[in-house]
Amino acid sequence: MPTQTILITLAVAGIPAVAAIVSAIFAGRYALRTRRAESDAQRTRELEARLSEKKFNTYEPMINMLSEMLDGRYNASEDAMDPITRMRDFATWIAIFGSDRAVQAYHNWMQAIYSAAPAPILMYLYGEFLVAAREDLGYGATAVQRQHLLGMRIKDIYTFHGIGTLSFKEVCREQKWKPTWQGKKKGLFRRFAG
Repeated sequence: MPTQTILITLAVAGIPAVAAIVSAIFAGRYALRTRRAESDAQRTRELEARLSEKKFNTYEPMINMLSEMLDGRYNASEDAMDPITRMRDFATWIAIFGSDRAVQAYHNWMQAIYSAAPAPILMYLYGEFLVAAREDLGYGATAVQRQHLLGMRIKDIYTFHGIGTLSFKEVCREQKWKPTWQGKKKGLFRRFAG
């Protein structure tokens, strides 16, 4: 019996030791996972910071040029690049770094320019582009709308053909203009065929 008692005593005494060893193993694994997660989170923050900086650098010259044009301060002779070249350069980089909404808004605005849309249409789409750029640069949960941004430069925003109050469809109807990107899809790629 004394042997059994000794074995039972050793077994009972060994349980806390085994529990301590198992706990140490789990704690070590948890600490390793935590360090990896922190490292991954740090890398993600660094990538987001670089992307944010790249987006800002992409948008800044274009937004500045357009703002100067709206204010009547733009001087093409002082600009190293003509506006068309600047817009094409911007189109290249927004396609890479821009959000889907920003790319679509810029596309719509440029298509309106190409088709000589009326000024209210261009202003409406420019406002939509500004909102998309703002969201893309980090203000995703914003309540600011195009009329707030355009209203800083256009004194009669709420009476200027309704671009501050009407929907895009309503402004198009008022201007008797149909967006080119809402036209027929048939033969879309024929234009680019050799």
